Amino acid sequence: MKKILFIIVLLFCLGNNALMAEISAFAPLDTVHITKLGIQGQAIYTDNPDSVITHSGTYYFKTKDESGKTIIEAWDVRFTANNVGSEGCYVKIIGDTMLKTKTDTVITLTTQESSPHYKWFAVNPDDEKNISGDKTSNTVQVTVHPLQTVQYVLQTMEEDYTNIVFNGDFEEGKLGFWSDYGYVSTKGGTALWDEGKYTVGDNPNDYHSNFSNFAGSEYGNMLIANGAPGQNKIAYASTFDCEPHVNYIVMFDAANISNSDESAIPRFQFAVNGVQLGDVFKISAKKDTWTKDFYEIWYSGDDTLATITILNQNTAKGGNDFTIDNIRFYKMCTAYDTITIVNDTRIRETVNVTLCEGETYQFNGKTVEEQGTYIDTLKTEIGMDSIITLHLNVNPVYEVNLDTTICEQQSIDFNGQRLYAAGVYTAVLPTMEGCDSVVHIKVNVSEKSYKTIDTTIYAWVTYNFIDSLINDDGTYVKILPNAAGCDSVITLNLRYDDKIYINRIMCEGETYQLGSRTLTSTGVYSDTLTALNGNDSIIVLSLTVYPNYNDTIFAKIGAGTVYERDGFYESTSGIYEHDSKTVNGCDSLVVLVLEAEDPIDIWAPNAIIPNGDGGENRVFKVYPSSEDIVIESLQIYNRWGGLIFETEDINKGWDGKYKGSVCQNGTYIYTVNYYRKGKEGKKYRKTGEVNIIG
Repeated sequence: MKKILFIIVLLFCLGNNALMAEISAFAPLDTVHITKLGIQGQAIYTDNPDSVITHSGTYYFKTKDESGKTIIEAWDVRFTANNVGSEGCYVKIIGDTMLKTKTDTVITLTTQESSPHYKWFAVNPDDEKNISGDKTSNTVQVTVHPLQTVQYVLQTMEEDYTNIVFNGDFEEGKLGFWSDYGYVSTKGGTALWDEGKYTVGDNPNDYHSNFSNFAGSEYGNMLIANGAPGQNKIAYASTFDCEPHVNYIVMFDAANISNSDESAIPRFQFAVNGVQLGDVFKISAKKDTWTKDFYEIWYSGDDTLATITILNQNTAKGGNDFTIDNIRFYKMCTAYDTITIVNDTRIRETVNVTLCEGETYQFNGKTVEEQGTYIDTLKTEIGMDSIITLHLNVNPVYEVNLDTTICEQQSIDFNGQRLYAAGVYTAVLPTMEGCDSVVHIKVNVSEKSYKTIDTTIYAWVTYNFIDSLINDDGTYVKILPNAAGCDSVITLNLRYDDKIYINRIMCEGETYQLGSRTLTSTGVYSDTLTALNGNDSIIVLSLTVYPNYNDTIFAKIGAGTVYERDGFYESTSGIYEHDSKTVNGCDSLVVLVLEAEDPIDIWAPNAIIPNGDGGENRVFKVYPSSEDIVIESLQIYNRWGGLIFETEDINKGWDGKYKGSVCQNGTYIYTVNYYRKGKEGKKYRKTGEVNIIG
């Protein structure tokens, strides 16, 4: 986000160089350092002209201490990351930043970036009255008064479209939420005849003969309710994790499913963590018509857990019937931009001066020598303020060190002097800006370099010596320029070798042809060949023959496991063969003799009725299939992985309760740990599901 400030306001946010230069030009001031911490995407406000800070950095402000003495406050501002994973938000305000009029002026502020959510506001609440137009659109008008400096902020937000709500489309049925209404699980034309009842299904007409017929609707499953009178009735509620200091948008779709007058149309309101959010809104009065994308925006603050509720705010009894679907909770990416508008009629004069380092300049009776911007205020003959701005540019005086290399008997020109010998030389030269600079040059003298190459080649090979093809052994010399451009003498001593050395490997049963001989065993062999140039060469062959291998593996595995090594994938007892290759690429046959243990098992029921009239089906227990099985422990978990029951007593079962209360109907996960007597070192675990019904 970029702040556009007029030069007077700019003094308060330029940073160390410009501001401290202005301070030293007038009088020494004490500096007080203040540390401020913020969240990216939010602004830090002060009482100073540059009152909105949105980026990390050091900001300087003139102020007074308790004794009335003028001091400098140095604000070290650091913003921490916000909305991680939603980076890329950007917004920029387009509009006038400086006016020169003596009357009230209306200007337009706008942005070219597209966003579903805009919010304009003034940094100073007293300036809110100067904003006209829709503050939630991308364009507004502001009224600027003479000699007034004002600041406005544009906030935008976008969804990242990753829904945090579990089962927000109800395709998982009655899971992951709760309601103040009573749940009905059966179908029929009178199933939802009574107020205050709801179900989850794909067609309201299946549960009430007067409700809408949504057979074949694209919505699929939905929450269907016969609304009850009374404000703040929770039609739907769900809890999940959230990130602190993040904006979220909560949304859903709804439809009126019965004929009703205006007073009986369902009305809803959001609440998050028990706090009602936004205004009450109502769905379409027309039966069978979906009203989409009800939404509110919520800021999480320090919260890391969010409970969203949809409250039915209608007090009517008859006709207060509705269906809800597509509940969404998205994280928002937030961006800001601030614009400062200055309306000023004072006289201004700008002076640009360039000096060399070490020189000084007189600015209205003050001596200045450091590069920067200086401002002074004078009175004109008619009493108006005259602001003089000095932009002082100081060109540096350089000290340059050069390094060069010349060859023997060569020279270079340096400031009109011919240099032949090695050494360091110095001259004072002007820069392009007319400032003196000192230049040092170090001269190196490179002598001739010499290099000798000793190499041996085969008798039939032609050697390429710097673009010269050589067929005979001997000594050869060439002169070339080296890296410094000086002569380099290269000598080649070339020798021939009439032997060729070959190393070969092969597997047992293979053959190698050397001349007229067929070789089958390990050894060193030789033969004589004649090259194209007539030179004889002796071939020396080192031949290695690797054998083929056979191997047998004996292995045991537990019941229900798979032997998955050495190229096998087997789970039952038997003898298996696998063709393979040795590390040398020769054939290898591997035989597996596998013994699999007999399976053991645990039996458990798949449902219990804690609220039943009695009997074994009120308590969940597990039973071994034989007397040599020992059960060590039983654990029960809810669908979110939370442990709600644990015991090491085989005779003690789970009564369907957690902390003394019967758990909700649904599916729970159990885990049983057990072993076989005499084989305590081998542990088994079984996992399954048990349902609470009734």
